[in-house]
Amino acid sequence: MEEAGIPVVPGYHGSDQNDELLRAKAQEVGFPVLLKPVAGGGGKGMRVVKTIDEFIDRLAESRRESMASFGNAEIIIERLIQQPRHIEVQVFGDKIGHVIHLFERDCSLQRRHQKIIEECPAPKISESFRDIICAAAVQAAQAIGYIGAGTVEFIADGSDGLKADRFWFMEMNTRLQVEHPVTEEALDIDLVELQLQVAAGKSLSLQEIYQRPKHYAMEARIYAEDPATNFLPSAGRLVQVILPKNIRVDAGVEAGDEISPYYDPMIAKLIAKGGSRNEARLNLLEGLKQTEIRGVATNIAFLCDLLMNVDFVNGNIDTNMIDRPFSTLETVKEPPQFALALAALGVADLLENPPPETGFSLWNKPVRNISFRYGDKLVVVEIGIIAMDLFEVILPKTTVKCYLTEEGWLMNNDLINPTVLTLGGHIHVFLNGNWKFTPVDQLDISSQVEHTENSIRAPMPGVVRKILSANRKIVSFGEPLIIMEAMKMELTLSAPFDGVIAEICVDENSQVADGVEMVIFESKETN
Repeated sequence: MEEAGIPVVPGYHGSDQNDELLRAKAQEVGFPVLLKPVAGGGGKGMRVVKTIDEFIDRLAESRRESMASFGNAEIIIERLIQQPRHIEVQVFGDKIGHVIHLFERDCSLQRRHQKIIEECPAPKISESFRDIICAAAVQAAQAIGYIGAGTVEFIADGSDGLKADRFWFMEMNTRLQVEHPVTEEALDIDLVELQLQVAAGKSLSLQEIYQRPKHYAMEARIYAEDPATNFLPSAGRLVQVILPKNIRVDAGVEAGDEISPYYDPMIAKLIAKGGSRNEARLNLLEGLKQTEIRGVATNIAFLCDLLMNVDFVNGNIDTNMIDRPFSTLETVKEPPQFALALAALGVADLLENPPPETGFSLWNKPVRNISFRYGDKLVVVEIGIIAMDLFEVILPKTTVKCYLTEEGWLMNNDLINPTVLTLGGHIHVFLNGNWKFTPVDQLDISSQVEHTENSIRAPMPGVVRKILSANRKIVSFGEPLIIMEAMKMELTLSAPFDGVIAEICVDENSQVADGVEMVIFESKETN
């Protein structure tokens, strides 16, 4: 690309991969820098390095994740663009040397460098900038004699509007991409059909037809992940999948399918179009609201919040937007009280066709005492059975009156229609999110004791890639202890407080199940 005159992000792209050389090159580029796998994509293995002191540790992380994902540990170094827009151009080349572009897509809405919302045309882009960036993409494809569908990806400095001298080549994806339906909907074109025509030797003469996008199009990616836990992937079986009928849906799963910990957690893509950007946005928002996926946590509610965020509505976007604190993007970390009440009824087996209580009481209503856990938090609940379909659930913070009607549950006079499922020994409550609770055996005394502060459990199924500490070691709050891999992503488990490790219960390269105890600390009393 440099030889072809395409602007490239300043950095080091050499074949010498010695750690100390890379550190020296990073210092030449100037911190902060971005480490990127040579064979990478989808943000996997990318690491931001802010200072030279943390370079070697971040490099090791990047290499490890790169090797696990791509079988290649080679790294390039780039200057970190501070307020970036991710703009890519769809290109097509034929067998006789013609290369055309099919306009741009803005893919700036990302988390962990993974795109979640894409759109065409890009917001707040001038015709002159579009012409320049699309011409650069065509030039890049011509430089390598490219044939077929491809995407040339650029990063642009969005701090002061899009300018002709402030965008740089990142990479070229030599295939159709996940977001190719955005271009198809914006132009009313079938890119797969066009690929087949080009492969059959047809000449490209489409540029005169597509002078500009016909529609505005927008795509949202639905992932099995939990925004409330920093977008931690969620594995499990899909028990219900309801997708909208009024917009395009590309999905590869259905009810009964398993979301495993071994692959990318994307479930489906929703694509909407309209006569304006706002119309496309509202159509996509309506489609998301009609989507119901149960069995795993999803980012559907988060995507709805994102589409309603004032900055997104106004087109003020960049790749760091999701990392900034927005009031509408704040996620709920504690289950709502109604979800706790439903979990309690589920543990007590009182949700559907509750059995009659045996025995009687002259003066007081029958009562059941049950316990369950949310994560490592122990919740003790008392349930008063007023009638066959009327209960009083006394929670630690409030009391919820629950009445089962033909329309749904009436909870403190609010009618709700939740889904409650028992899967793998857990109670799942789908109500403003997916909340997972674990029943506690009332006869097991040890299970009634809070042990949150004395252990680290696996947040999901995965593989232990590296153990960074040892038994009897004194550790500080936030100190990395274990690196595990799940759904092609590295997770670092850190010390929850200052303390002493009593036992590390797992081995490197071992497979662990969700909730397995991985590190046990000495109790505070012992310390």
